[in-house]
Amino acid sequence: MAAIQKVLELKSPYNIEEFIVIKDYLLDALEGCEEHDENLKSVLCNEIRTFLHMAVLLTDKSCLSDYGQFIEILFSKNFSFLRSILKLSYFIPIRDLFPNIPIQLVDKSNFFVSLQNGYYRNIRLDNVTQIMTYHPRYLEHYLTAQEYLLFGGAEIVPLKNSYCQYLSIIAAAEQNCEYLVELDSNVFQASQAEDNNWLLGFSSSPNKIQKLTLLNKLLAHTPWNITDSHIRSLCECESDRWTLQELLHAMFVMIHAHSLCGFVFGCGISKVKSEDSRPPSAAETVENGYCEDLQRAMEPLYPFYQQSYSEPATDFDSEFQALLSEQYPFDDLTSNDPPSALQKFLDEDVNLSNSSPTQIRALSVSEFNWDIHCTSLLQSLGAAEAAPIFSRKSEEARGITYMTLGRNQGVDTTPFRRAVWNYCHCLFYIKHDDYKYSHIGKVLDEPLKKYIKTVALHPHQMTRAKYDSCMKDFLHSEKVHVNLLVMESRIRASMLYALRAVNGYKNGEVA
Repeated sequence: MAAIQKVLELKSPYNIEEFIVIKDYLLDALEGCEEHDENLKSVLCNEIRTFLHMAVLLTDKSCLSDYGQFIEILFSKNFSFLRSILKLSYFIPIRDLFPNIPIQLVDKSNFFVSLQNGYYRNIRLDNVTQIMTYHPRYLEHYLTAQEYLLFGGAEIVPLKNSYCQYLSIIAAAEQNCEYLVELDSNVFQASQAEDNNWLLGFSSSPNKIQKLTLLNKLLAHTPWNITDSHIRSLCECESDRWTLQELLHAMFVMIHAHSLCGFVFGCGISKVKSEDSRPPSAAETVENGYCEDLQRAMEPLYPFYQQSYSEPATDFDSEFQALLSEQYPFDDLTSNDPPSALQKFLDEDVNLSNSSPTQIRALSVSEFNWDIHCTSLLQSLGAAEAAPIFSRKSEEARGITYMTLGRNQGVDTTPFRRAVWNYCHCLFYIKHDDYKYSHIGKVLDEPLKKYIKTVALHPHQMTRAKYDSCMKDFLHSEKVHVNLLVMESRIRASMLYALRAVNGYKNGEVA
């Protein structure tokens, strides 16, 4: 582990000499590696995998050519045990995961500590973290939020780490995400030795956790149906009561996991169906026609995003309703059974009946929103530190722009990013009264809307064909950004419904 230990001990981007020393050490270790036993091969794989992505984030730009040569050497070796390193995603080729965005604005000291924590917990950098290196500023906020949610400890958050980590496991299981269940289980097993029997199955977990079955399912599939009565049933039960502060944090953990599953499936990190097993392709090799059409579609929309622009919102509600009538969430909710490995973490005795869209009243952000209502509620419940953590992460995802669209430079993508965010909210019956919903049909075509719907609502049904069918000439980094937007939009939607229910319970009102 000498090479990785050297990388982790560095406090700033290391220079070309240090980079070459570590690279050469790893290349030397590859010599004769076919004769190594399986444990040594596993260690070497983890060292190389972590080095590759620590190098992307932390090296001097002068190292890029050497980095590329190192990747090509790995391919040329053609060792079977290296294949897992070269396949972080079923959709994105490893050769595309090069540093192609500015990282000088990242707070490297805090960022580096977060990467260290992630490495030590997993004995590697997990694939989610490595794919997010496309957008390091967002990754910095993501790692901060994940640390707060899962590893904050009782001195910072109202739940023990064992509860937080186990809630993440059952939430990922509810979304049929084997990758996250396995990843979280490994972390739980390594850090919660006294509670490892919980991993035998949901029935082996504390009764207090088992009481969250219905809430977990509601947050995963129909968060708009959560009411103050659900909160009351958990906070005022005869035994194993949840305090309001504990329950709030538990919901945040589950929301985080549910939404992250969409990112995992949407970026091809998790296992995909057998017909999608062909090698990833480079999206940059196709024609740029889609981007050209999208750029032309956005041009007449730019005045809407200028502060001086003013137009009566007379048709906004009808546009929203028309969009809803085209999209029926959860119309195939029960079409896929959970993988056998996940069934032990699920309580199949609790089922949700599909809700008809006509029975659901849309939530307007003018009535209940994050900036005014949610932040003040969190402060009143002693969780004031949560609001800025989640806000910064969300704002970074919405604000990411490198002024590019495929190979086109100098493009303002604001209308596109806003359309992705608001379309996802529309799928969750959340309405923005200041938005012209006709914009969605102008900048999001049908394949992309179907892709967003799958990531947001049915992530386990993602396929390689759906990934390839939309955003045809986007860079892979841009497709990853779309997945970040959908993930954050879903997180915000779910938090709004959860906090509305908490607010109703706290004030004795019907949510």
